[in-house]
Amino acid sequence: MKLYLMALFCFIVGCTPFAAVYDDVSKYQQSRNSEQCIAVARYHLDKGHFSSNEKSELYQILGICFGQIGFYDDAKNSFGMAVNLSTDNDTKAKAYFNRAILLLSADTWGITDNKKNINDGCSDLSEACKLMPDKYCSEYNIKKYPPTNCK
Repeated sequence: MKLYLMALFCFIVGCTPFAAVYDDVSKYQQSRNSEQCIAVARYHLDKGHFSSNEKSELYQILGICFGQIGFYDDAKNSFGMAVNLSTDNDTKAKAYFNRAILLLSADTWGITDNKKNINDGCSDLSEACKLMPDKYCSEYNIKKYPPTNCK
């Protein structure tokens, strides 16, 4: 009955299944059509018919797209929204990890004093490890991709 009511609600208000939206936005991100990725992601985020974790996933793709075109502050803010919205460990760890990657590459932004970004990136990497140790800080991952700027 609950599923039927949800389907009826989505039909009335015009919901779009999240998987289709994710695939659509992800397609633009993977093809590096970042401007279209940003426009489509914002459009769907403004509709607001998704769960917190689903919005978090869209904000993460949005952050990647912003990063691809050099809007690093917007990317950092998008990953921050993703961290704040996520309610399960997997989604939150992924958001922390993505923001850590962005922050640890801050020296490529042209910022001369990026010590804060590196410290924040290391902190985010640590949080991702705490939440999902098998995925983000397994012995294999640490050996293959050591966080050289973290202590």
